[in-house]
Amino acid sequence: MSRNSPDLTLGISTTAKNISRLKIRPPERRLSVLVSLQGRAEPRLPKHVRVIRCQDVGVGHSRNAVIENTNTEFLAFCDDDVLPNYDQLLEAAEQLVSSGYDFYIGRLFDFDGNPRKRYSRPGTEARFHNIGKVGTPEILIRVSALKKSGVRFDPSFGAGTLSPLGDELIFLSDCLKSGLKGQHISAVFGFHSAESSGRGGDLRKFAHRLRAGRRAYRGNTAYIFPMFFAKTVAGQLFRLSKEFLKPQSPRRKNHSQK
Repeated sequence: MSRNSPDLTLGISTTAKNISRLKIRPPERRLSVLVSLQGRAEPRLPKHVRVIRCQDVGVGHSRNAVIENTNTEFLAFCDDDVLPNYDQLLEAAEQLVSSGYDFYIGRLFDFDGNPRKRYSRPGTEARFHNIGKVGTPEILIRVSALKKSGVRFDPSFGAGTLSPLGDELIFLSDCLKSGLKGQHISAVFGFHSAESSGRGGDLRKFAHRLRAGRRAYRGNTAYIFPMFFAKTVAGQLFRLSKEFLKPQSPRRKNHSQK
């Protein structure tokens, strides 16, 4: 990696409503910060931050604008509610140079230092069956390989659309279909609160997950969708059973006995 110019772009997607949440570190010689902004706003950001205006609605359009405007060797995606871990992102980019892989899947921790979910074992190759729970800020990718593949985020999925879940699954599935190779690693790419919009088990999210899975596993990977369907249904039933068996509060219990 070059020591005279940035090697890694941190591509942050945000909106006029949420831009005040951004936490930007001082300039880092090997890292360029690119903010894709949707909505009308006059952001007051440090001079070393480059801002591009994304006129279309939906996070998929914002991510794609980041891809098109990135000219460094590597790109790490980020959101406005994630605190990036610059040091480990740069270390991972250095390792990716000679790894033989086109992308890495890292981890997010909460602010107490705990993993936000169960992650694949470090060193596991990215496969269609182990990319279902990956968040976009957990992706670090080689830009030349991505642009050559022609893969982009499907703008019909993700925050700001009628199908607000599954954009990462679809993106990574398309990457694998195009021949790109990835690996799960132990690096912590950032920090995020314990809760997020993509987690939880209400019926609307369940339907969105199934729709995203159907889109991700179409064509020559359609055989994977039944397994994805079964796993998604099992997860939904498990969440519902936990809710049903959760102990009632005394007040609620007394009310139910009247």
